[in-house]
Amino acid sequence: MHPAVQRVLAMQRTLGNQGVVQLLRRGGLSPIGLPVVQRCGAERHAGCACAAGEQQTAIARVDAGDGATSATEKAGPAASGGLAVAGGESGACGPGTSNPFCLPIPGPNEPCKPFDTLDQGLAVWASLSDQVPIVAATATGCGEVRPVWDTYFAASSDPFAFSSSSSCVVQGAKTDPEGSDTAKRAAAGLTQDVIDNLPVLLRDVTPNPFPLGGPVAEIRLPLAEAIGPRGQIDLRPNIVYNNPFNAAANIAGGVGKNGQGSDIFGDDDRLMSGTVIIQVLSIDPSGALVGQVRWLPHVHVKDTVDFCPGNLGASFQRQFTLPMSKLEAQHLTRDVPITIDYDLAVENQSFSVMPLIGPLPPKPGPKPTPTPTPSSFPRSGPAKTTGSLLRIRKGPGLRFTALGLLGARGTPIEVSTQVRGDRVDGNDVWNKIDRGFVSDRFVAFDADTKP
Repeated sequence: MHPAVQRVLAMQRTLGNQGVVQLLRRGGLSPIGLPVVQRCGAERHAGCACAAGEQQTAIARVDAGDGATSATEKAGPAASGGLAVAGGESGACGPGTSNPFCLPIPGPNEPCKPFDTLDQGLAVWASLSDQVPIVAATATGCGEVRPVWDTYFAASSDPFAFSSSSSCVVQGAKTDPEGSDTAKRAAAGLTQDVIDNLPVLLRDVTPNPFPLGGPVAEIRLPLAEAIGPRGQIDLRPNIVYNNPFNAAANIAGGVGKNGQGSDIFGDDDRLMSGTVIIQVLSIDPSGALVGQVRWLPHVHVKDTVDFCPGNLGASFQRQFTLPMSKLEAQHLTRDVPITIDYDLAVENQSFSVMPLIGPLPPKPGPKPTPTPTPSSFPRSGPAKTTGSLLRIRKGPGLRFTALGLLGARGTPIEVSTQVRGDRVDGNDVWNKIDRGFVSDRFVAFDADTKP
C-alpha cells in the first residue's frame, strides 16, 4: 500500500471518514500535504477554486420516501468490475443542488493513466473512498457491498465470498432481471444437453426379467459428465447482472474475459454445476426408455472489482469509473476478488429415448509418456499482446510501478528475455521488453501462432 494512503487510513481510524474529508476541505492543504477537494455548485461561490471548463464528477441523488438516497451501479453490462450511476445528470452540482457531490478530475481524460501528481490522486481517493462505499450500500439496500468497496479503496485485495441464502448479494444475483433470465435459460439449455446425451448414457440399461416395482434404473452423474462433450461450452454462460440498484450488479456486473478481466486475478467466470438424476421408469414395447431427468442448477460467479483493465461503461458512468481506473494505475486502490454462489429452481423434464445400439467404443489406453524436451525458458523474440490495456511495469511483479500501457490487443512487442516473478493467473513468467516488464499471461509469441 502506498505510504500516503497508509497515513490517510491511520487518520480515518482516528477521525473517521467524515473527519478526514473535513480536514481535507479546510485551509487549502491538510497536515499530510493534500489539496482541498472543492465542492462547486452551478453558481460560483466565494472560496471555490474550480476553473471554467474543468471536468467534474457527481454521485447522483434520487428521491426516496425518507429523504435523498445516493444511487450507484456496476459499470455497464460488459464491465469486469466497478461502480456506475443511475439517473445521473451532467448539469448543476454542489451544495444546494440535486447533485451535491462534485469532484474536479485533474489530468487528461484517459483511463488507466495516473493523475499528474500524487497529491491529485490522493485528493480524488479521499473523496471517493468516503462517498462510494456508503452510496453503494444505500443505493442497493445491501450493507454487504460496503466492506467490498472499503477493501478496494484500502488496496488490500482481501477476497469476499457470498453464498448464504440470506445474503443480499446472493438475492441480488437471483433477482437481477437480466442475470436471472440468462441463468434460467442456461439451466434449461443444459437440461436439453442431458436429454440429447441420454442415448449414450442409457445404452446399457436393460429391463429386469423379474420386475420388483419402482424405477427400472437410476443414474446419478455430475452435470459436466451428463451433458457429454458437445455441451461443455454451455457450462459457462455469459451471465450479466445489470440492474442499477442491484447488489450483484454493483460488485460483479459483466464477464470480463480475454484481457478485460483482472490483471491480478485473471478472467471473470460463470460456471453451472449440479448432480443430474436420471430415472428410467419404464421400457415400452419398442424398446424406448421412458423416465425423468431432475437436477438442481448451481451458479458459481467469479468476478473482481476492477477498472484497469476493464470496460468503463457509458459516458455518464465514466464520470466515476475513469477516475477509479486512474487510482488503480497510481496504486492507490487494488482489485478485490469476489465469488457468489446460489441455486436456481429444480429442473425437471420427462423423456422417451431409444438407447444407442452397437458395441461400446474402445476405452482409451494409457497415454504414452511424453519424451522430455529441453526447457523453452527463457524465451525471446517477436510477440503480441493478448489483452488490452496491458501494464508495463518497472520490474517483474505487481508491486513494481506501472510505467505505461500497451493499449490495444495484438500490439507487437519484442521480448529480449524472460524472468520469474509474481504469479498472474498462475503464470509467474515476465517478459522483458524495451520499456520494462509485462506479464507473460497476456503475451503470445509469434512463433506459437504461425501455421
